[in-house]
Amino acid sequence: MRRLPKAGFTLAVSAVAVAAMFVAVPEQVQARPNYLKQFKAMYGEKYTDKLTCAVCHPGKNKKEKNAYGMAVGKALGAKKVKDVGEIDGAMKKAGGEEAPSGGTYGERIEKGEMPAG
Repeated sequence: MRRLPKAGFTLAVSAVAVAAMFVAVPEQVQARPNYLKQFKAMYGEKYTDKLTCAVCHPGKNKKEKNAYGMAVGKALGAKKVKDVGEIDGAMKKAGGEEAPSGGTYGERIEKGEMPAG
């Protein structure tokens, strides 16, 4: 069996360690499924279409929020809120705010329209 020189061995171990870091560290997920779950629980019967993250996020980048998503975030006052009561309260509070497309978010929801338009 052939032995690696000391420098070659160190390089090989370093390469394996770096590769293991990329495999072992999962991508950080930013989605807040409880927010969508609570929206569905509160207002889901108003919608015939399947509700998605588009309720608060206009595109694929979940860091980007529409006007309703920003209103809910402002009402929450903190990131990563998990308390169902706080989430419900923030959605109700945001529902009373004026939507850029006319009426309040709550009025749009009552009609089965997307809150932000």
